[in-house]
Amino acid sequence: MNQWKHEWGKESFEHFSNDGASPDRKGETEDFEGYGLIRQGFHNHPIPPYDSGHLAQMMFDSAVPHKPIIRTVSPFRLSWNFALTFANGLAILLCVIVLGIQFASISSNGIKTARLSPIESASKMDPSWLWAMRLRMGNLVTIPPYMTGEFELIDGSTLHASAGAQIAIQFGHDRRVQLKRGSIHVWAAKNKETPMIVCTPLADVIVTGTVFNVQVLP
Repeated sequence: MNQWKHEWGKESFEHFSNDGASPDRKGETEDFEGYGLIRQGFHNHPIPPYDSGHLAQMMFDSAVPHKPIIRTVSPFRLSWNFALTFANGLAILLCVIVLGIQFASISSNGIKTARLSPIESASKMDPSWLWAMRLRMGNLVTIPPYMTGEFELIDGSTLHASAGAQIAIQFGHDRRVQLKRGSIHVWAAKNKETPMIVCTPLADVIVTGTVFNVQVLP
């Protein structure tokens, strides 16, 4: 096919270069008339102008259909986002500080240390943080089964609670221990100005400094 095109093109070039004077070809007049019509058609209908930039853009869009979108962020937007992030971090820090101060204000509540000991072993362990927090907030807590509680108070008093005992320790104007169930053994430090009060459902025990036991039967 390519060889045929080459030979036909070469023959046509030689034919027109010799002004159509080829003794081996018939119908030379028709050939020249057709050639003239073709030339006239090109002159009467010139190629319309085109935008090379637009054509290059169309070719690029066709070759790269999924171009990455590059977005620029203004410096003002960056500074605004940084300011919002900084403000959020500062607010969180202030909340942590306020909660820490509030927790520190209730963290003692007269309790210096709190320990739980298994009945069958002498080893002691710290209670869970939720249990200890409720105790230090003055709420009523229950000693877990098969364990005993040992508490050292800030005034030097000590308190031992039996397994299953429900107690609450509240130090304010007085030293107050609430016992709802179970038994406790108390060694109360001597303080005549601030007596220790053990509250039970039936009666209150008020002492200024002594060792005693209190039991609440179910």
